[in-house]
Amino acid sequence: MELNTQAVDLPTAEQKLMARQIVETGQAVAQLRLNQRRRPASPSSDSDSVPSEEIESPQPEGFRGENSRGPVPHHVLPKMSCPRFSGENPVIWRDKYMDYFKLFDVPQHLWVCVASLNFDEPAAQWLQVYKKHNKSNSWLQFVLAVEQKFGKDNYRKAVTDLLELQ
Repeated sequence: MELNTQAVDLPTAEQKLMARQIVETGQAVAQLRLNQRRRPASPSSDSDSVPSEEIESPQPEGFRGENSRGPVPHHVLPKMSCPRFSGENPVIWRDKYMDYFKLFDVPQHLWVCVASLNFDEPAAQWLQVYKKHNKSNSWLQFVLAVEQKFGKDNYRKAVTDLLELQ
């Protein structure tokens, strides 16, 4: 039974490791870009020199700088789409979204809206009914409802049932 639990937990652990590696890579790239911006321009002849006001470009939209909330500017992060949800493995879906929200610094009051935009069938049909009956936009209530509807331990239960077949 312990081997079954380890086999089930391995993909989740790998997923968390990959998410951490993505964050660390983004931070390393951000640091390299910041270091490039700080380096003085190479000396050139006086006739070719351009005033520094013209060389410096404004910081791209979404750049938060070192003194802001997050260490990684938005422009350095790789383009990643939001995780899709079709009703399978809601716990894994929740973990992916928590990593996504943290990585892209999404404000908490937008979490339900962002997540609901990425529901596919049959979860999208359930979501329409859920929105009509629940006006609350609490992330915790939303996640609990998703896990209750789509089963929080379906994968683990399915693997256990399969291994217990005789």
